Amino acid sequence: MGRRHAENIRRLVPESRLVAVADAAVDRARQVAAELEIDHSFQSLEEMLGCKEINAVLISTPDKFHSEAIEVAAAAGKDILCEKP
Repeated sequence: MGRRHAENIRRLVPESRLVAVADAAVDRARQVAAELEIDHSFQSLEEMLGCKEINAVLISTPDKFHSEAIEVAAAAGKDILCEKP
């Protein structure tokens, strides 16, 4: 689902700039970054949040991980969009 969100942002929000993607499956993160021309790929949200270029994150995880990811991103001072529910 995260890939679809990234594709939609690239296509529908042309003034945005996708800087990084994170996925526990690091090979998948690298592949998505390469295919969508995203500069950085990471194996965790925590790693990704260390990237100074990031202003906002889109959280696209299984529902049970939403609250933890939101807390981590908020603590890093990032704007957050979390997919439903």
